Amino acid sequence: MDSSDNFLSQVVRRLLSSDTPLREQLVVVPTKRAGTFLQRELVAQLTDAATILPRIVTIDEWITEKSGRVILDNTALISILYEVYAAYLAEQGEAKAETDQMLRLSQTERMLRDFQDMDLALANVEMLLGNLEELDAFDDYSFLTKEECEAIRKFWTTLPKDFFERPQGEAYLHFSVVWREIYKRFNARLTELGVAYRAAAYRLVAERGFTDDDLLKELRRHSGSKISLVSFVGLYNLTPAEQKIIKKLQTADADALKVQLYWQKVSLAAPAAPDELATPDEFTDYLYRTIKQNVNHLGGEVIDGEVDCVHSPEIHLLSLNSTILQPQVVNSLIDEIIERDPKALEELRIAIVLNDEKTLIPLMKSLKQPTCTSLNVTMGYPLQYTSVATWIRRYLNIFGLVSPSDRELARVKLTCSRLQLWLAAPLTRKLFGELTTALMGQIALHHYAIKASELRKIIEELTKDADEAIRQPLLEILTPSFTGRELLGRVGQLLELLKGTSSVLEQDADEASDEPIDQVILSEALDQIVRHITQITNLLTSSAGNLDLLDTPQHVAYLLEQLIAVGSIPFEGAPLEGLQVMGFLETRTLTFDYVIMLNVQEGDLPKSSHTTTLIPDLLRRAAHMTTYRTEDDTNAYHFYRLIQGAKEVYLLQDTRPKSISSMEPSRYVDQIRYLTGLPLYESAYADPLEARDETVPQITGQDEEVRHYLEQLASGERTFSPSDLITYYKCPYQFYLKKIKGVGEPQPEPGVVTPIELGSMVHEYLELFYKGLVQKAGDVITRDQLEHKVSRQTLTDIYKEIVSDKSTPDEILLTDLERYIYKALEIDRLLLGDSGTLQLLASETKIKNVFQWDTHTIHMTGQPDRVDKVCGGVCRIVDYKTGTIKKAKKLTELDSNTLTSWRFQKSNYKLGGYMLQSYLYALLYAQQAKAGLQEVQPTLYSLAPAVSASEGAIYFDVPKDLDVIRGIVLEYLDQLVNPEKEFFQTPVQEICEGCDYKTICGRK
Repeated sequence: MDSSDNFLSQVVRRLLSSDTPLREQLVVVPTKRAGTFLQRELVAQLTDAATILPRIVTIDEWITEKSGRVILDNTALISILYEVYAAYLAEQGEAKAETDQMLRLSQTERMLRDFQDMDLALANVEMLLGNLEELDAFDDYSFLTKEECEAIRKFWTTLPKDFFERPQGEAYLHFSVVWREIYKRFNARLTELGVAYRAAAYRLVAERGFTDDDLLKELRRHSGSKISLVSFVGLYNLTPAEQKIIKKLQTADADALKVQLYWQKVSLAAPAAPDELATPDEFTDYLYRTIKQNVNHLGGEVIDGEVDCVHSPEIHLLSLNSTILQPQVVNSLIDEIIERDPKALEELRIAIVLNDEKTLIPLMKSLKQPTCTSLNVTMGYPLQYTSVATWIRRYLNIFGLVSPSDRELARVKLTCSRLQLWLAAPLTRKLFGELTTALMGQIALHHYAIKASELRKIIEELTKDADEAIRQPLLEILTPSFTGRELLGRVGQLLELLKGTSSVLEQDADEASDEPIDQVILSEALDQIVRHITQITNLLTSSAGNLDLLDTPQHVAYLLEQLIAVGSIPFEGAPLEGLQVMGFLETRTLTFDYVIMLNVQEGDLPKSSHTTTLIPDLLRRAAHMTTYRTEDDTNAYHFYRLIQGAKEVYLLQDTRPKSISSMEPSRYVDQIRYLTGLPLYESAYADPLEARDETVPQITGQDEEVRHYLEQLASGERTFSPSDLITYYKCPYQFYLKKIKGVGEPQPEPGVVTPIELGSMVHEYLELFYKGLVQKAGDVITRDQLEHKVSRQTLTDIYKEIVSDKSTPDEILLTDLERYIYKALEIDRLLLGDSGTLQLLASETKIKNVFQWDTHTIHMTGQPDRVDKVCGGVCRIVDYKTGTIKKAKKLTELDSNTLTSWRFQKSNYKLGGYMLQSYLYALLYAQQAKAGLQEVQPTLYSLAPAVSASEGAIYFDVPKDLDVIRGIVLEYLDQLVNPEKEFFQTPVQEICEGCDYKTICGRK
C-alpha cells in the first residue's frame, strides 16, 4: 500500500473534509505513538500552516481525566491492596497458621488483576462472586463408589485421607466471600485518597449519570475550547466500559456533538489478476469478525474495507541459532534497506518491533553509529531483568525465608547453593572482592545448608585482617533478619554500598548524555528499588496495628520482589526522528514500509498466557470479561494489520530451544504459509562463534591466571574437589574457563529442577534414611531394615530446603525421586543377600585435607555420599549417580592406561571421570579416617531406570590399594600443576554438545 494511502492518511483526509473546524475536534487514538504519527500526517496534509490542530489523546488518557481521579501505578496499588488485605485479616482474629496461609501476596496480585477485569466489564461483583457457589466444580464426590475412591487414592497417593468425605471447594468459597469484602474496602480506601486504578476510573465514568450539558462541559474543560466532533481512530477490542462511554457520547445532543468511529479492516488476500475478480477470503473474514461486531454495536466507517489489495508484502522468515545474533542481523537488514531505499530511515518508514522486552538493551547497544544515531524508543525495559534486580532477588531468596520464630542465629539454616549464587554475582564481587571466593570455598564444605551462627564465625575468621570498611558490612549483610524492617535495612545498606562504588558515582548533568547504556540502566534500577524500599517502609509505618502480619522477612521479601516485577525503566527518544523501536501493541494504527520483528516464536508471539485468575473461565465469559481468547484475537488482528501495509517484513526467529514451545516459530508463520497465500521466504543464519571450528589459543600453566589459581590452592584460599577433577578429566579447557577464568554457568529456567538439585534431593533423603538406622557406632543394618516406604512428606521438606520454599514438588517429580531411592535400596538388598549386613561408616561427611607431593600443595575438599562395609568386607566408597552409566564389559580391573584411553572415548568418558572422582573421595576419607586403611572399593550406584538393580552397583573385582589409587590421581594432578601442560579442548564431540562454554571456545 502506498504510504500516502495508509490508514492514518485516509483518516486525516476525512478529518480535514469534515464540516467541523479542526480546533473543535477531539481525536481519540489507541497509543501515544499513534497520536504522534496522526499529528505528523495532519501537518503534512494541511495547506494553511496557521490552522489550529485538534486535540489528540489516547483513549486511556481521555477516560481517566474524565474520572477526576489520580491513577496510581501498579507498585502503589499493590502496596495499598496488601495493606487493606492485612488489616481485614487482623480484624477477623484468625489463627496465626490460617493467617500465614491466606496472607500471600500472590493472592493480592491476582485480586488486583481480577478487580481490573471486573470493572472494565462493568460486572456485578456481588452476583459474579456469588455465582461461584453454583459451579459444578465444587460439587461433592458422593457419586463415586468406595472402590472408585480407593482406586483414585492409590493412584494419587498425596490425597488427604478425608478428601472424599469433606466438602470440596470450601476454602475457595470462603475466600470468595473475603474477596468481595476486600473489593469494597480497597475501593473505599482509594476513594478516600482521591486516587484510583485504571479500570475503576473507567467504571466511574461509564456509570456516572452525565447530562448532555455535563458531557459538553467536560469535553470543553479538558480541551480548552468547544468540542463539536469526537473521532475514535483505530480501536479494536473495546471493553464494555469503553463501549458504554462511547454510547453516552453518541446519545448526547446530536446538534451540539457528533461522534465518528474509524475502524481498519485487514485484507490479506493476494492481489487478483487484471482479468480476475477477488475471491472472498475466510481467514480475512475471521480477522474482521470483531470489527464487524463493533460496527453493528457502535456504527462508524470501516476504512480499507472495500479497497482491493494492490500488492502483497514480501515476508522473510529468518531462523537464527542465537539470541545475541538477532541484533547483529538487524544491523545488516537496515544497511540493505537503506542501500535500496536511502530515504526510508529519514521518512520513518522502518520499524523494529520487539516481542520480548529483554531484547531492547542488546539491540540498543548493537545498532550501528551513525546510521542509527537517532532512536524513538517509547517502550520501557523491565526492572526485573536488570543486574541489580537479579542481585537483590538472590539476596531475598536467602534471607527472605527466615522465620521470625527462630530468633537465634544457631536455629537459622541458610541454603548453601543460594549463598554461593549470590556471592558469585559480579556486583557482590565488586563490593567485597576476593573475600567472596574464599567464603564460597568454605560454604562448599557444608554441601546443603549452613547454620547462620557458623557462617558468622567463618566470616569473622576470613576477615580478621580485612579492612573494617569491608569486614563490618559483610558481617551485617550476611546476618539473618528476624523482622521485615531489618531485612529492608540490610537491602538498603547493600544498595548504598553499591552506589558508593566508583562505577556508579553520579555524573554531572552535562555528562549524563554520554553515559553508557549499562550505566544508565544500573543507576535508574538502583533509584527505583530504593523507592520501593521507602514505599514498603511507609506501608509498615502506616500499618502499625498489623505489624505481626506485615513486619516479617517473608512478607516484606515477597512484596519487594513483586514491586520489582512490575517496575519498568522508561526510555525517551525523538518521536519523529530516526529508527522506530517499539513493542508489539505500540504498532496499532501505524503503517511502515519495512518491518523487522524479533523473537517470532511461540511463547513470545503471541505471548504465553500465564495470567492466573480467581474467576473461572466460564464466569469470565458470561460476564463479558477478557479471556485468553480475547488476547489471542487481539494479537492476531494487530499482527496481520501491521504486515498488510508493509512492503517487506522480516520475522526473526530464535531457534535455540529454551522450552518445548520456543523450539518452533510462531503460529502466525504457519498461518501465513497455509491460510493466507502470501509469499514466505525462509533462510537461516548461523552464529559465527558456533559455526567455526577453530582451536582455542594455547593456555598452559605459565599463564598468569593459572599461576594465581595454583597459588590460591596451595595457600588454602581456594580448594580443589573431586567434582573439579571430573571436569579436568573430561576437558581441561572447560576446567580453565569454569574454575580459573570464573566464567559462570547459565541459570536454569525459573521453576525447572536442575539435575544437580535432583541428585541433591536423592542424596539427602538417603543420608537421612541410613543415619536413622544407626543408633551408635558399630551398629549394622540388615536386609529387613531396607524394606522401606519412601516418605513423600520428607521429600517435600527436602525440596523446600534445596529447590524452593515457595512451591511444592509435583506428582511427576515425587515419583521420579521415589524411583531413584527405591533403586538404591534394592541394590543394597541384592548385595546383602538373605543374611548379609551393612555397616555405615560415614554418610555425606564433609572432609577437608591437604595433599602434598614433591614440591606441590593443594587444599582439598570433598563429601563422599557414603562409606560402608558389606558383610564385614573391604571399605567401600559409594557414590550415587542419577544418570545412566554402565560398567565396561569383560573388564575386571581398572588401571591408569585404561582411564587415560577412556578419557577420549565417547562411550566411556563418563564412567572414567566418575571412577576417578571416587578415587579422590577414597584418598580424602582414608587420610581423615586415620585407621590404617590399605584397600578400598570405589563403587558407583547407577540409579537410572534404564539400568537394572542387578547391574546398578559398578565396581571392579579387585579392591584398590590406596597407594595405587594415589598414584593414578597424582598423574592428573601433576598435569594440572605442570607449567608446560596445555589446557586442551577435548576431542570428544559428545562432551561439547552439552557444554555451556562451547560458544566461547568456538566448537561447532
